[in-house]
Amino acid sequence: MRVWLIDDSQADLYLLQRAVLEACPQAQITTFSTLSSAIDRWAESSPDCVFVDLNLGADTGLDLVDAIDDAPERAPAVNVVISGVAAPEQLAERLRRARVPWQVRAKPLRAHDVIDAFTRAGYRLVQ
Repeated sequence: MRVWLIDDSQADLYLLQRAVLEACPQAQITTFSTLSSAIDRWAESSPDCVFVDLNLGADTGLDLVDAIDDAPERAPAVNVVISGVAAPEQLAERLRRARVPWQVRAKPLRAHDVIDAFTRAGYRLVQ
């Protein structure tokens, strides 16, 4: 399973990577510390799963939501926006309008949060 982790905090990326590997040891993880690098890669290939931070400095994870919405046939099976703050209503409204299903999770993510995200998306983890 190809998993993308997008967060501008190296500490949060590390914690997220640990949680994903605990939940799914066979995951092939690619990390991005900028949204632009993830969107550039999206133009070339797509993962099976994406976890993107809502607040990425001057950028927002919603820009990736828009990029994926523009090509729903290439959408990952599991799509999660993560945030260290409560999700504002405009985030919830935007995700409801998305062509691809998204989940919202609070930081810090733990392995059980990752497993639950996969389960809710109908993605069966093989251990």
